[in-house]
Formats: sequence, structure tokens, C-alpha cells
Amino acid sequence: QILADARAGRGGSWSGTSSDGTILFTPDTAKPLLRISSSGGAPVPVTHLSTADSENSHRWPDFLPDGKHFLYYVRSDKPENSGVFIGSLDSPDSPNSRSGRLLFRGGWPAIYAAPGYLLFPRESTLMAQRFNAKDLSLSGEAVPIAEHLTENAGSVYGVFSASQSGRLALHSLGGASGASQLAWFDPKGKSLGLSAPVTGIYLHPTLSPDGSRLAYSLFETNGVADVWVLDLARGTHTRITFGPGRQDNPVWTADGKFIFYSSIRGPFRGIFKRSADGSGAEEAILDKNSVFDSPLFVARDGSYLAFERSEGIGPHVWALPLGAGFKPDGRQPFAAGDPAAPYPSYWPSISPDGRWIAYSSSEGGPYEIYVRSFPNGPGKWQVSTGGGGSSAWRADGKELFFTTPSRQMMGVAVSSENGSLKLGTPALLFSGFPFLSDQLGAFAVAPDGKRFLLNSVTTGGGGKPLILITDWDAELKK
Repeated sequence: QILADARAGRGGSWSGTSSDGTILFTPDTAKPLLRISSSGGAPVPVTHLSTADSENSHRWPDFLPDGKHFLYYVRSDKPENSGVFIGSLDSPDSPNSRSGRLLFRGGWPAIYAAPGYLLFPRESTLMAQRFNAKDLSLSGEAVPIAEHLTENAGSVYGVFSASQSGRLALHSLGGASGASQLAWFDPKGKSLGLSAPVTGIYLHPTLSPDGSRLAYSLFETNGVADVWVLDLARGTHTRITFGPGRQDNPVWTADGKFIFYSSIRGPFRGIFKRSADGSGAEEAILDKNSVFDSPLFVARDGSYLAFERSEGIGPHVWALPLGAGFKPDGRQPFAAGDPAAPYPSYWPSISPDGRWIAYSSSEGGPYEIYVRSFPNGPGKWQVSTGGGGSSAWRADGKELFFTTPSRQMMGVAVSSENGSLKLGTPALLFSGFPFLSDQLGAFAVAPDGKRFLLNSVTTGGGGKPLILITDWDAELKK
């Protein structure tokens, strides 16, 4: 049973005592906590992001034994404002007031483990500290119980879990995970070498229109990220944004002179533009305080910017007219689909001739790739049959590439006849590569379609198994 959309979920917890089986979850990377009944219904906010404290996410909720109180992690652009809080279903936040109580600052998220401990990471070591679940207080000092814990710095998450019967499961890589590398592959999956030899947390790599430069967002800590540009011939990296918050989703203008990008500044995300060489001041393009906008694609002729907009429900695919003499206040965006549809749509990509737009949607159940007429028109076609994520057109418009949930790279031939789209049968190009999720930017395609830049996960652990520890607190009882 599908209860709600969680595009890039950041944790969930199920109350074992509430009458409606309340579930707390974070649906996306820069959202507060929502609650929903296990029988369905509309999600309702339980927490609100504080703009005064530069908060950008509430995540990793964990119910305490009473089923009403819960732990959650507050992430802020300012590390000194991040920390673990205690909230209550009986006292949800209001938009201008927090009812949750700070437990401790900094660090990483925590979970409760019987018979009365909080477990949390600290510098790749799993720590335990006494916690009274009745009066919600900590006591004593935190003590180490396992070293070399795997930590995902991008998601701010330690890979461990504890049962209430005294068992502890964890994964050990000997340090941080979540990093990726940018590597080239041919259409058959043969490695062609690294694009950026330095490992980092790369987000949304995108090639310039001529394929000579690569824009990407480099994630740091506490949700902070900035946009960089790599000159592929010279191997030089240029930083073009300098905060505050998270700058992400870089997209080139058609002439390659500027870059659109999203910026999370508090609880909302706007679209901004800056010179691709980092010079000059940024320009606000769409900066509406009640929505969450992410740029995804610019038409080859520069006429439209396709983006995702979340406004209560969604996200959904929208488009903003650009063109000569573009001024943000003079052009209004429009929905490239149905903005009131109960199902979301993601990852728009406009065809080179500007006549079609590809996107992923769950309108038929599982996420699939669709193509519809653009900027308007009645035509719509389903492209994929076994699931579809992000997509990209070959520069001549004769082939559309897309990913699947099982991390396959697919290609489908595209042509048109008498104004109608004609699609071939999707064909597998290659599979088995651990490229990053579509939400974080899985791939980019060279203009000739003969090289794929994959944003590949670097595990560094050689496939190490999970570790199960029984009676993990035995030493603490002595």
C-alpha cells in the first residue's frame, strides 16, 4: 500500500501505541517531519523549519517507547544550530513556534535502544549514553561500543539499527561513505576513465552544451553545498557559488555562459543564475517563499527552463519562458502537466528540437518515462515498461536515454511522422553499475551520445557484510 510520496526520504518511524498507527517520515532532503496514519490519508506537518536558525532539514525520526514522544535530527546551514531534538505528537510545532526540546547540539542523529540508552555516531565510533525514557533525560557520559562505523555524510546517517530485545546491527567500512566519483563509460558499459579523479559527494553533474565543461554541486557538511565548474580539457575546478546553504541542480544556459541553480535558504528553495566563470553577482530567477523549485533543463534554443515545483503536493514539472531579453518579473512559469495531479512528476528533459518533453511520473503506478508535446498539445506517450527514472536526449534527438530502478541504462530510438512521435523498443545498453540515485544526479550524456558520465558510488568496503551483535549492552551492565 502506497501511503505518500517520499522522493528522497530521510527516515521514518512507526508508533506502536497510537490508535491510528501513526507514521512519522521526512519526504525529501529539505523538509520537516510529517505524520500520516498507517491506514492512509493526507500527510500533516509535525515540525516546522526555523528560518531564524537557518535550518534546512528535519530527519531520521525515532519513536520512544511511549509512542508519543520521538527523537529527530535538526540540520542547519550553521553547524552550531544542528542537533538532536525531542518532539511530541501531542504538541506539534506551529509555523512560528517550536515545541520540540533540544537534547544535544551537533553530532549525528540518535536512536533509542532498550533498556534505556541513546545510540549515536561520533567520529565513526558508535556511542551509547544512558537515557530515561520517562523523564526524557540523559545521564552519565557517552561510551564507545563499536568502532569504524559506516557513516553517510551526505544524508547525515550512521548505518546501524538496534532492536528492543538487545540486538544491534551495524555496518563497518572504517570511515565515511556516501561519496561518489565521476567516470566516463561507452554505450556498452566499458570504462573510459575518470572525469574527476578526486572522490567527493558530487551532486547533479551536467555537461555544457558543447561538452567541454562539467557543472556539479559538491556537498560538504550539514546540508551545505556549492556549485563548481570543471574544465574537462584543462582539469581545473572553479567554484562559482559561496553559500549560504545548499546550492544544487546546476543547469547550463543554451550559450554556455551562465548557470541556473537552486538554492535552499531556510525552508524554501529558489532558482538563481550566475556567470559560468563565477564573475558578477547572482540573479534571482524564481524566489517564491511558499514553493520548492529545482531547475533541471534548458531548451537547446534557450527558449525555456524546465524545472520541478513542489507547492503543497508534488513535485510537478513546470516551464519558464526565457528567450531574448528575459527578465524574471516579466515572464510567468506554467505547468507542463497537471499541477493538481495527485501523482508527482520528475526530471524533465526537453528534446533538441523543442517539440517534446520527457519526464518520469507515477501516474500509472510505478514510475515510468513519458514524453508529451511541448510546450502544449494533447500528445503523450509512455516510453519505458519496466520503470524509469531520469532521462536525457541525444543531441540529434534520435535517441532518448534513461535509467531504471535496477540501475540499468536504457536507450530508445525516437522519430516523428506527420507531427506524431514514434518510439522504438527500449534496449538495454549496460547494467550493474552503482551509479547514484536519480534524485542526486545519476548521469550525463556527451552531445554525440557515445559517452556516458556516471556519478558512481564509491563503497570502499569490498562488499563487507552487516555485523550482528547480541546482548550489545552486556559490558555496560557490569
